[in-house]
Amino acid sequence: MPDTPMEPAIPSFSMNDALLFVSTVAQGSFTAAAERHGITASGVSRAITRLERAVGVRLLVRTTRRLRLTEEGELFFEHCRDGIGLIAEGGELAGETSASLRGQLSIGVVSVLGTHLVVPLLPNLLAQHPQLSIRLVRRGSVADFYERHVDCALLPGNQMDATLAGRELRPGRMVVVATPDYVERFGRPTHPDDVHRHRCITLIQADGQEAPWQFGAPPGESTPVGAVRVRGSIRTDELEQVMAAAIAGLGIAQVPHLPLQRTIDAGTLVVLLEDYEPAGVPIWIVYPARRTAPRRVRAFVDFMLAPPSRPLHFPGTLPGPPLPAAALARRG
Repeated sequence: MPDTPMEPAIPSFSMNDALLFVSTVAQGSFTAAAERHGITASGVSRAITRLERAVGVRLLVRTTRRLRLTEEGELFFEHCRDGIGLIAEGGELAGETSASLRGQLSIGVVSVLGTHLVVPLLPNLLAQHPQLSIRLVRRGSVADFYERHVDCALLPGNQMDATLAGRELRPGRMVVVATPDYVERFGRPTHPDDVHRHRCITLIQADGQEAPWQFGAPPGESTPVGAVRVRGSIRTDELEQVMAAAIAGLGIAQVPHLPLQRTIDAGTLVVLLEDYEPAGVPIWIVYPARRTAPRRVRAFVDFMLAPPSRPLHFPGTLPGPPLPAAALARRG
C-alpha cells in the first residue's frame, strides 16, 4: 500500500483571521487591509481580536497613530506570512501546465538597473511569453524585498543575506567620465590622486556620506589603488542626476558604463583614467531562499543569465539596437 502523506496539524485559529492579520501588518492599518479584502475596518479589528483570543497572546498594540507588533506578534507574523506565501505559491506551481508563462511577475529594481538593464530586455521576454505581465517596483534595500512584495529583485553589490538565494550576473563596469569640452578646459587626470584637483560630481549614500571612487591597479601592477575619498562640487543622492550632470559638462564623475554606453560611443562623454578601471560591481538577481520559486521567476532568472543574442521585436516596431555586452550574463 503506498505511503500516504501525513495530515498537517489543524490550527486552533481561523486561517482567514490569520490572513487579515498578515494583511493588516503588511498594509500598516486596519483601513488599508479592509479595503484590500472588501470588508470594514471594524471587521478586520474583530478578526484580529478573535485571533489573539485563539492563540492566547496579544499580537498587536493598537495606538491612535499606528499599530505595533508585540514580540509574540512578530514571531507569529513571520510564520504566517511565509505559510500564506507557500500556499499561494503552491497554487501557482500546481497551475503551471502551459508552455507559455502567465500571471504577474513583480521585480524589485533600483531605478538605474530597471531603466537601463531590465526594461530594454523586456520586449524579448514578452515576445516569448505574451501572457506574462510585469510589475517593476523600486526598491532600495534587502528589507524592501519583503515589504514591497516582489517575486525577485536585482541588487547591485553583495547584499545577500540568509533569507535569499540568487545568481550573479556579469559585473557592471564603473568608469570615470567627462565631456570633451570639460577635458579641453580643465585637462585630463592621469592618476587617481588627480581627481582632487577637478570638479567632481559625487553620489550621496544612504548614510549621508559621499560614495568613494574605486580604482584598480595600473598596468603591470597587482595592487589596486582602492577607494579614494572625493569631495564633490556637485553632490546628489540620485545616480541619474550624477550622469546628467556629467553629460551637462559640470565635472567628472564615476558612473556605471552600461547606461552611458551610447553616450560614450557617440563621443558626448569620454572615459578617463582607463588604466585604473576598477573591478566591476556585481549585479545579483535574488529570490526567497526557503520557497520553491514559481516557474515565471525561474524562467526570468534563466533569461537574465542568458538573454537572446539577437534582439526580438514586436510587429510594427523597429528592431532595437544590439544588446549591450554588459547585459549579457554569465552562468554562475
